[in-house]
Amino acid sequence: MNGQQQGSKMRIGFIHPDLGLGGAERFVVDAAISLQRRGHDVVMFTSRHDPSRCFEETRDGTLKVHVLGSSLPRLLHPRLPLTIVFSILRSLLLTILLIISLILPGPASAFNPLSPLKKFDVFIVDQQSVCVPLLRIGTGTRVVFYCHFPDKLLSGGWEIESISDQKDQVRLKRNTSWKKKLYRWPIDKLEEWTTGQADIILSNSQFTSKIYCKAFPSLSNRPPRVIYPCIDLEAYRANSEMAEKDEGVKMIMSSQPTFISLNRFEAKKNVALAIESFAKLRDDHLLSSDTFESLRLVIAGGYDPSLFDNRETLASLKTLCDNLRLNYSVLSSDSTFQTTLSSQSTSEPNLLSESTSQANPKSSNSQIIFLLNFTTSQRTYLLNSQSTLTLLYTPSNEHFGIVPLEAMACGVPIICVDSGGPKETVINLNMSSIPIQLSGTSSKNPVINTTLQLDSFEELKGEDSEHDNDTIRILEDSDGWKGQTKGITTQTQGIESNTRNTKGVVDQRKKDIKDIEGAKNTRKTEEGERVKGTGFLIPPNPEIWSKALLYLISLSPSTRTSLKYSAKSHSKQFDITILGEKLEKVCEEVKEMKDLHDELGDWLIRFSGSMILVSLIGLWAIWRIYGMS
Repeated sequence: MNGQQQGSKMRIGFIHPDLGLGGAERFVVDAAISLQRRGHDVVMFTSRHDPSRCFEETRDGTLKVHVLGSSLPRLLHPRLPLTIVFSILRSLLLTILLIISLILPGPASAFNPLSPLKKFDVFIVDQQSVCVPLLRIGTGTRVVFYCHFPDKLLSGGWEIESISDQKDQVRLKRNTSWKKKLYRWPIDKLEEWTTGQADIILSNSQFTSKIYCKAFPSLSNRPPRVIYPCIDLEAYRANSEMAEKDEGVKMIMSSQPTFISLNRFEAKKNVALAIESFAKLRDDHLLSSDTFESLRLVIAGGYDPSLFDNRETLASLKTLCDNLRLNYSVLSSDSTFQTTLSSQSTSEPNLLSESTSQANPKSSNSQIIFLLNFTTSQRTYLLNSQSTLTLLYTPSNEHFGIVPLEAMACGVPIICVDSGGPKETVINLNMSSIPIQLSGTSSKNPVINTTLQLDSFEELKGEDSEHDNDTIRILEDSDGWKGQTKGITTQTQGIESNTRNTKGVVDQRKKDIKDIEGAKNTRKTEEGERVKGTGFLIPPNPEIWSKALLYLISLSPSTRTSLKYSAKSHSKQFDITILGEKLEKVCEEVKEMKDLHDELGDWLIRFSGSMILVSLIGLWAIWRIYGMS
């Protein structure tokens, strides 16, 4: 293997607190797989691993996973949870059991559950740094810490805001009670000290690296190195026809034009922005009623019913759908457990009466689909489906954002907030140079009737235009676009008889989709200019997002093909093989450092010598004061 050719095989241990479904977990899994593919022996340790809420690679035998420290509860009491305290205790217990298992030869017992356990060359720790000093001293092994984001900023009531007059600069604000500050102070100081004990510190983006230096002043002279999370491109480009055979995929399969949002069900992910933007397509008369009702929005993500934030977020999103008069369904990855709720009709079918394989949200007229704990097959289908038009990535100041990479790998255009990590991975589209294809509009009706460019070519319903070369302004002047454009005017071509042209348009659209690979050469769009970009970076304003949605669903076939190629081409720099190469170099570097126990011995000698010197000076001072009298 590549790793064996470049260097000796290493034994690498990963320590992650909870192997659930999320961006940090996806990175850890991909990092472990990338090193394993390079010939290294990789073992993962965690204090929580729920087989019903995890990535498949951690349960199908691809990766070796050991659960330690799960005997401690996750919280003390609902009224006094002390979640972070118990998280620290679980991490320390995991580390202690790991150290004992490495020291004792066996047999295995409650105190050394993994004995006999072979020594590791390197440990890679992420999310929680409290175990780093104990792990280094107890095992004599070097530790690499990967900082997704300082925990003190996630749980301490901090806010991150951009400085408008300084590009890419942020400031930290804290709005919390003195009790919360008092509670968090020792925890935050512990995090800062233990993070600094790591031999090498990495971060997931330049944005996180800047925030890290602001959050930990004592470590600002040692900024983290940036290694971007990467993904397995081949896995994300897997044959969608194979995924469609999965029973879970049949539950969400539909030829409806679809928007998707992939995020955990947490308040900070701001998924409400996607729903509000979707509703504004109808409420702001950007689309006709029939056209809008043909669309759907699938919101998929990790959901843990034991977490209050997850439960509260899902409940608030359902309430929002009710308020916006949007039908919705709540589906789990293996079963449907919520009826379809409608604000407009009481005659909607009950999904509970259908089996999992038959529960197709399309048949229930649900425009919003909440998909909890999606499977790999479901993700593959959503990202590769010809009916998927765009991905909405709603978090602000996201630390990195793995989801935009997933979308780009599958050629799906993205709309995301113009802050945080996505600014380093998403190439902002030049809207003024992108050709779109719209039907005309009546001068009495501002509704725009779009024709979506799908393989199935299910033309959306809407009013026919009687005018040729209508001028349609789809984006009005807005400060949110930061002056990129003051409205985009597109001259639509004359629309001839549908009965005469439909077949030819269908054939042309199918050809455009099949010719994606041909776009790799020097293919130009119909207007003569290749699209350069992968999505929109815009402020979190539903009005602006709705117009961006309209813009993307109105792309001409060749422009959509070019945009798809641009996204796939850009995603190549985030392939998992690159992640493996970079992490391997870091592991080799840390392995070449001086023996840790020798270093600790040298430190103890220096410390003892300094204490002896201080003692001698003290004795001399005492003798001078009392011996001379």
